[in-house]
Amino acid sequence: MSDERETTQLKEISLESLIALLRRLANEDKINPVLATEALSGETRVYMLSLDSVDMTVLYLAVDEEYGVVLSDDAISDIDTLSELVEKLRIRRIA
Repeated sequence: MSDERETTQLKEISLESLIALLRRLANEDKINPVLATEALSGETRVYMLSLDSVDMTVLYLAVDEEYGVVLSDDAISDIDTLSELVEKLRIRRIA
């Protein structure tokens, strides 16, 4: 069985693409809908996103699909800001 990611182009991991992903999920009512219009930046603290456990699971699945990076609560427990999350994603993609 071949991995679908082999034939699918993974998106570049950037702050802009992560914010776009968060906004898309919010617009689709898959995560906290306030994020669709909330001002987000690299300095936005992850806890300020007000994501519950279901929202986090949706985000983890979307990150895996978009970037090919598997995340979990343990993997991001030391993450404070969206910029730090982008760096973690980049490191985990390489690993």
